[in-house]
Amino acid sequence: PITSVNLASNEIGDDGAVVLSEALKQCPQLHCLDLGSNGIGDKGAITVSEVLKQCHHFHLVNLSGNNIGPKGATALSEAVVHCSELQEVNLGSNKISNEGAATLCEALKQCPHLRRLDLSRNSVGDEGAVSVSEALKHYSQLQYLNVGWNSIGDVGATALIGGLMHCTRIQEIDLGSNVIGDEGAMAVAEGLRNYPNLYHLNLCSNKIGDVGADALSRALSHQLHLK
Repeated sequence: PITSVNLASNEIGDDGAVVLSEALKQCPQLHCLDLGSNGIGDKGAITVSEVLKQCHHFHLVNLSGNNIGPKGATALSEAVVHCSELQEVNLGSNKISNEGAATLCEALKQCPHLRRLDLSRNSVGDEGAVSVSEALKHYSQLQYLNVGWNSIGDVGATALIGGLMHCTRIQEIDLGSNVIGDEGAMAVAEGLRNYPNLYHLNLCSNKIGDVGADALSRALSHQLHLK
């Protein structure tokens, strides 16, 4: 039986996603689905969500680089609760915004094996980051979180760092290209001691000044495992 389908970087679009989804429903053992960079919007995401509801063995779902908004994210959220084996979700470079991020992350609480989550480039601000942070408390297996290229500031960064305290296996955190300043940087610095397995931290292209840099420098001097 087919367990993996990769059709990334094509021109499938919503209409193609509708047709494809009907076929994928006949693959109950499907583990991995990659439809990244295909011009899929909310209509296509809604049909893909029906596949997730019927095929309960998904480990990886990649829908990055599409045009999925909050409506599509809501449909996917209603589906992932049926995917208890899910380990990786990539919705980077879409348009899910605060609303979509909150809905999706709430649903992912039902996925105890979640290891990788990418919500980069989605117009997520502090409000969405706070919602994500609340859900992080339930992601005990999470190893990778990417919320880069959003609009997250000090409030959101502080909340995320607090939520990640519950993710003791976290290895990579990407907060690059946001609007995090000294206050957020100090929160990150304070939180670093709680991540014994962390080896990659990205805070590039933010608004961190000398105060934040100093706090990070002092914290990083004790994190010899970071690359």
